[in-house]
Amino acid sequence: MSYPYGPPPSGPNPQQPYGPGSGPIPQPAPPYGQDPYGQSGYGAPQGYGQPSDAVPPHVGVPAEWGTRLGGYLLDGLIVSGAQIVAMLAGAIVGAILGVLVGLGDPGVGGVVGGLAFFIILIAGTFGFAFWNIVYRRGVYGQTLGQKIVKLKTVSEETGQVIGAGNAFLRQLCHVLDTLACYVGWFAPLWEPKKQTWADKIMATVVVSAETGSPLPLTKREQKEQQEAAAGGGYPGMPQPGYPQQW
Repeated sequence: MSYPYGPPPSGPNPQQPYGPGSGPIPQPAPPYGQDPYGQSGYGAPQGYGQPSDAVPPHVGVPAEWGTRLGGYLLDGLIVSGAQIVAMLAGAIVGAILGVLVGLGDPGVGGVVGGLAFFIILIAGTFGFAFWNIVYRRGVYGQTLGQKIVKLKTVSEETGQVIGAGNAFLRQLCHVLDTLACYVGWFAPLWEPKKQTWADKIMATVVVSAETGSPLPLTKREQKEQQEAAAGGGYPGMPQPGYPQQW
């Protein structure tokens, strides 16, 4: 048989047609990452995810009950100190008003002086307590006592501050912790997230201030940072080129 273009090339392994006796058909390679032996009958092992009862890392590490107790005691001492200051201020103002009003009517002067004393005492004590426990906790994440022991109160989901309104509601929820023979206050001893009942209701958690998302800066801290940035150094340190003031 003649070929007009020459004989076809022949290789060492010429391709054979598929058919009976031609051998098994080669299977395509499995995709990358797939088990070449097929799917396991028991299913693929699942990854080790975050337990549902654990606090996410971006929120922080839950505080121990003893550290929280220390913060509460410090807040109590601080508010008591503010109460003493308010008492002294009320006594001074009440005495002055009593004398001034008593010049015209001694009986009325005593009543006015006593009334001024109680108004200043109550307003000063509760006003300071509200500022420290509600406003500071909600806006900056810390009371003064918590700041000393390096704790903060944040949302258990976002790790951010909860706002003054939610801080006030959380404080009201502490009534439930107290009514049940104070059991709710001891709940952090056995709760996975170390929460009181008020924390669980408001979805908050008290964590170490050195973990999780950073807290908002107070106005004083913002001012110090601005001064440090403007002067190119740290607040309170003499800057080069300026005479040091004594």
